[in-house]
Amino acid sequence: MSLKLQVTHAEIIGAALKAVRQGLDAWLVTIVEITGSLPRPLGSMMVHSELATLGSVSGGCVEECLIERLQLGEFPAGTARLTKYGVDADDNERYGLPCGGKLTLLVEALGARDESWLQELRATLLARHFVERAIKLEPYHCSLSTTSMLNSPAVDWQQTCGMHRLGPEHRLVLIGAGQLAETLSALALQMEYQIIVL
Repeated sequence: MSLKLQVTHAEIIGAALKAVRQGLDAWLVTIVEITGSLPRPLGSMMVHSELATLGSVSGGCVEECLIERLQLGEFPAGTARLTKYGVDADDNERYGLPCGGKLTLLVEALGARDESWLQELRATLLARHFVERAIKLEPYHCSLSTTSMLNSPAVDWQQTCGMHRLGPEHRLVLIGAGQLAETLSALALQMEYQIIVL
């Protein structure tokens, strides 16, 4: 198993899709609520499977404990549940969460039935388009819809359902299509910019 923290959302979804296609257990974890200060922003994601762990939801503070809980079967296939870290001072000391921060994580236990929306989401993100994921906990269901822009905040979560908005976080407008624009575009695409060349 490998661990990679600095990845794009498309890579995270791609890793989840790869695991699901191979019939492996995979979990998609998303930050849906933050109180106080934390290293990762709202909407940050990670995926864990036998193949790899990509992304980060706390900058390394809670990932080890979370992965252990996933492997122990606390989040069974076909379910989506919320879990919290940093709920008290002991929790913050144990996990090393900075500034007394608290986070609520959505853990989606993925299976074969999730392959179609994972494939569609990955393609949409690779095309640098904006998309909204509507997630319902009971029974677990995820659906996608396109949107024209990335509204703030990245996650709008209620008690048992919510919306996760994904897409390019920045836009780069380049005037002229010369070699400099080509080089800048290649760099900006690696950082998930939306590129517009005039």
